[in-house]
Amino acid sequence: MRNDTVVDFSRLAKEHYRLKAPPVRDAARDITPLKRKAEDEHGSLSKKEKVARKKELSALCASKGLLQSGTLEELAARSKNPSKPEILDKRKQNKLVAPTRHDTCDCAVLVAMLLHDRGGEGDFKDDIYATATNLRITKNPFAGGTTQRGPHLYDGWSGVAKMSKGEVPLISLKKKKYSLTRMHDLGGMEVAKALHKWCHEWGNCRCEDLGYTWPHK
Repeated sequence: MRNDTVVDFSRLAKEHYRLKAPPVRDAARDITPLKRKAEDEHGSLSKKEKVARKKELSALCASKGLLQSGTLEELAARSKNPSKPEILDKRKQNKLVAPTRHDTCDCAVLVAMLLHDRGGEGDFKDDIYATATNLRITKNPFAGGTTQRGPHLYDGWSGVAKMSKGEVPLISLKKKKYSLTRMHDLGGMEVAKALHKWCHEWGNCRCEDLGYTWPHK
């Protein structure tokens, strides 16, 4: 008997990576206690005052590089999260590439390069890649995921090419070794330090579990 059942490999792959990936706390949405407090704080406001307050909080979240949508209570709770490092805004003002969130693969790669730093000597991709993965900075699997056309692996290293270009690149490559740029106050070393501090403020960096020292000496 002929079986005409169509297997959705894309859905199966997504489910595979969802189950395989370790649970990672999404601090951007983990706001339940703060949300309850915000509900008490804004309960007596008029409708007009709530609209104005929501607009104010949305702008505050934007300045911190946080999600700007949601209810008044969600925005109020989210606005209490750590602020985005100023150096990221400075790079943006100068039209330079930089991560915009604390929980991205690009951020994980830069922090891993910082931890592997040996006075500018750099390190090989495989070693940096392994550390970036094990830091669990990114809320999504560092390698994995799918496209709508089927199960194709996503590689968190893909942003390195972009971060290696521009007037003030974040990353340099020499003799197959990757390192952070140092010859500018908006270079990779300073950005990576700021990102690492930001990750610890969010509580989403496991460098100490891997044997690294934090804070930096």
